[in-house]
Amino acid sequence: MELANGAFDYKGRIDGQVKVRGYRIELGEVETALEKHAAVETAVAAVREDRPGLKRLVAYYVAQEAVNTNDLRRHLAGLLPDYMQPGAFVPVKELPRTPSGKIDRRALPAPDQSRPDLDVAFAGPGTAVERTIADTWADLLALDRVGIDDNFFDLGGNSLLSIQCVAQLEDQGLQLPIVKLYQHPTVRACAAFLERSVTERDPAEEARARKARHSGGGRDAIAIVGMSGRFPGAEDVEQLWNNLLSARNSISHFTEDELDPSIPEDVRSHPEYVRARGVISDADKFDHGFFGVNPRVADLMDPQQRVFLETAWAALEDAAHDPARFPGPIGVYA
Repeated sequence: MELANGAFDYKGRIDGQVKVRGYRIELGEVETALEKHAAVETAVAAVREDRPGLKRLVAYYVAQEAVNTNDLRRHLAGLLPDYMQPGAFVPVKELPRTPSGKIDRRALPAPDQSRPDLDVAFAGPGTAVERTIADTWADLLALDRVGIDDNFFDLGGNSLLSIQCVAQLEDQGLQLPIVKLYQHPTVRACAAFLERSVTERDPAEEARARKARHSGGGRDAIAIVGMSGRFPGAEDVEQLWNNLLSARNSISHFTEDELDPSIPEDVRSHPEYVRARGVISDADKFDHGFFGVNPRVADLMDPQQRVFLETAWAALEDAAHDPARFPGPIGVYA
């Protein structure tokens, strides 16, 4: 339901909540927002993994009148945060239903690979750099073609795909800082930036040279120079080790009054229910400003994702290596 302040209060079954890229998303909230568009009669949102390891939110809608993808994206941009924006929009004549009349999400079609209907006309790449970028985007976004004036994010790009895009371009000898992809989100703009900044060396040659530099002369050895962790009863790895040496039990036990009120009464009163769990301290103290995360996004972010960001930073601090100054590659592994 929509509240007086314009926010949505979604009340529905627990299976309407999904997780995509570390964010919890209520499918019903996306559907309600999309149905507020004048051209949309009804809508359904679903998570698909048509490519292994790449989950994305897909919106299906029955239109009352013609509407293009950009119109729908602009509409949702004013109602939902970035991480709740669908990666693809699929128009259907009608939504599939089960014999009982419910939406049959398993019968929803996979998005086709045709370039979506955008505000800009298609213009093919003309230079080698433009072709490399366009082909990379088409592969990442599962599209048949990408024009040089197409916006990466209007095509379904997101923060995760941005990282993959930069990595794939680097493999082909094109150094595109991820911030530049946000500043220059079209193929034409990215190519112009790269053509101003890259050397005359052939991209394939540059890729081979970079691989040789990063390979360390063929050695696979790495040095673990920093560690971090947050555990029940332990703020770091050293404290965890000390707890293990002293056989300390770090499980917290709760009184009836301390239990989460959202736990069903029949569960709380069950004789086999154990009022105990491991608790990580200060899990609610995430500094969104330090990590450059929007406050609302941080509030809705999975607590595990917040703690992961904090421990990744702590690992670099523990290593005492400044990534901006260290000449070699640095990896943070979980």
